[in-house]
Amino acid sequence: MDESASHNSQSGFGSLLGKRRSSNAYVRNRERIPLHPLFITYRSDVDWPWDLHGGRRDLDEPMPSGDSKSRFGTEAARVRFMGGDPFKYGDLARWSDWVREAPKAEIELEGPVTSFLEPDVVARVQSIAPSALRLVVPSGDPICFEAIEAALACSIPVALVIPVNRATVEILPQTILSLADGFGGRVPLILKRMPVRDDRAEGKWLWAELPALGQSLARLPMDLGADLRIDEARGYAPCMIPTEALRPGLFPVSGRTRDPKTYVRPDACESCLWKKYCAWFLEDEEAPAENMTPLGEDAPAEFLEYGSRHVIGRNPGELPAKDSKLDLLDLVCFAPFTSIAINELKHRPVPCAQSWVHTSFEDADEAQVMEVPMPKYEEINRQSEEQYGVNYFNVENEDWSLDDMWNGPLHRLMRKQMLGGGPSERCRSMCRVLLGVAEKRGRQLLVRPDSELTPAIVANRNLLLEEVNSGKPILTAKPLDLSLGVASHCNISCGFCDGPQGTFGELSDRRLEQVIDLLPTLIHLSVVGPGEPLMSPNFLKLLEHIAITGYPAMQVSLTTNGTLVSRKWLKKHEAVQWSNFRISLNAGSAETHERMTGKQFWPRLMDTIEALAELNARPEHPLRLTLSCVLSTQVMGGLMGFAQVVDESGAHPVLEPMTGDLGGFSPYKDPALLSDLVAECREVAEQYERKNRVLFQAFDGMARYSEKRLAEEVFTLLPWR
Repeated sequence: MDESASHNSQSGFGSLLGKRRSSNAYVRNRERIPLHPLFITYRSDVDWPWDLHGGRRDLDEPMPSGDSKSRFGTEAARVRFMGGDPFKYGDLARWSDWVREAPKAEIELEGPVTSFLEPDVVARVQSIAPSALRLVVPSGDPICFEAIEAALACSIPVALVIPVNRATVEILPQTILSLADGFGGRVPLILKRMPVRDDRAEGKWLWAELPALGQSLARLPMDLGADLRIDEARGYAPCMIPTEALRPGLFPVSGRTRDPKTYVRPDACESCLWKKYCAWFLEDEEAPAENMTPLGEDAPAEFLEYGSRHVIGRNPGELPAKDSKLDLLDLVCFAPFTSIAINELKHRPVPCAQSWVHTSFEDADEAQVMEVPMPKYEEINRQSEEQYGVNYFNVENEDWSLDDMWNGPLHRLMRKQMLGGGPSERCRSMCRVLLGVAEKRGRQLLVRPDSELTPAIVANRNLLLEEVNSGKPILTAKPLDLSLGVASHCNISCGFCDGPQGTFGELSDRRLEQVIDLLPTLIHLSVVGPGEPLMSPNFLKLLEHIAITGYPAMQVSLTTNGTLVSRKWLKKHEAVQWSNFRISLNAGSAETHERMTGKQFWPRLMDTIEALAELNARPEHPLRLTLSCVLSTQVMGGLMGFAQVVDESGAHPVLEPMTGDLGGFSPYKDPALLSDLVAECREVAEQYERKNRVLFQAFDGMARYSEKRLAEEVFTLLPWR
């Protein structure tokens, strides 16, 4: 398997380039992370009546003294750059460098949507790689739509922030409906309280918009087709809105028991049915008591039910609510309880993918999570480094068994934090689950019918369910899903692949024994590189063992370059319950493949793909065939041939932009090459628009992505992650 394809497969480009992205690209789970607003500039080219800093338009905020760690701490934090207009003004580079001195701080940008019509704004924003963009959109004006599309092309999670005040509230229904129709399937709509400058009396805000706000929300259809929510920091409480305007998901939810002294209005809050979920708070102003009516029995049942099922924080020891469709706690993600992946270079095992998880640990933190005294921790690390050259809690340490890895530092920590409401502080913002483009990872392993499983798997899964429901971060149940790296070398040498990584990734005799011990209770086994899996003698022994012993309930996925697979090989391993075969094809003709690999494997590959297509087409136990292609200059000129192979074999296509520039083969650094790539992808898309919609969508997405980069004159290499 080529290493570039491994990196590209985690980048999520396919999910980001569809015509309509998930509405959860800017996920609600962000609200779980503490927010720190920072005004970095007061300059702006727009003069909105709710811009409270209109008298300071020529100023940038000076850099603060001190380090960011003391301000934001060492835990996960969201730092929101505001203004003014930070999209255009302020020293973004210096501010972002300062913020990122705090190890787990993420940056959001909030500013006027129309700034994205400026030619240099996209490159300026992308240069600091923020975790999210919040575009302030006052109306459904077409010029706002054009700017929103430009922002979406940045492939950064986006939210549309609609200002709510006396000046905007009357047109609020039209604005919401217009944005929901244009973008509701792609981004959330956030209502943020932004009072106009003169909406004060005797030094107090008047909340003059409240009566009309309730009326405006009540006029909206319940099936809006968009994720509409109130801003978690500058918003409103349900008690300010008529009950007929309440809808599930509109208000942020908290599950922490509050001290009555912190109630905004104690006499009203104490009797309110929403009090145990209420996340609303005020800073430096008085609550509009005359506009606050505690929620009573007339509140919509589905609204209150949403609150009970979506608490974002809990008291110590309190577990999440149950999933109404599954007798299991309703966790953000199940992967830490179901899955373990040990297939990447020189890292700790993870529940999902290295690119989705922060894996580094300070020694003291790791020792604390593992409940090991520091002297013992230091001693086992010293011994491991002497023998293996790595920390003890590292997959290269063969004294650390798979059973022990299953309850290793990262799994323990993430389980605790998932049980506490999650997501874990270790979850990266590009996680496909948090981005809303993937189902809760691990859930499919928990809902597979018992009738399809063996008694051993059912017994182990029942134990796992019991332990999860009991809130245990250390499990005696075994994993249901194992992703395994088995080979360090490859039999071909693609120019965009970074090649062998020493001996790392080889499936040793010791690890092989441990894997075999796990097989009776596994539901899924996935095998990848980092090299070509079929070059691993011990992986071939593992397959032989699976075929002879028989594991009828365990599905196996394989990623390979396909050159060592044949009909004879497939026949020999037909007892294996294959679920997915992914071939890294990366070519559309014999000439291209030979030029890329230096070997004449194309006829053998075509016969293998034909054999896999036959298995894919069988009515019982179909095998999913996937053909992937990294878009490098090596394959350009042959994409029509690749599409033809995909179409004729009935395979699922995966197109991946080349990351990095190994061999100098990236087309993304040069406008002429990128223009040629656009033309070729567009030609293939047009050829298959009616014939094969999946192929059309894949190539159309790549064409549109590259067209955006051309239009914005972005000729930089794509990062590895």
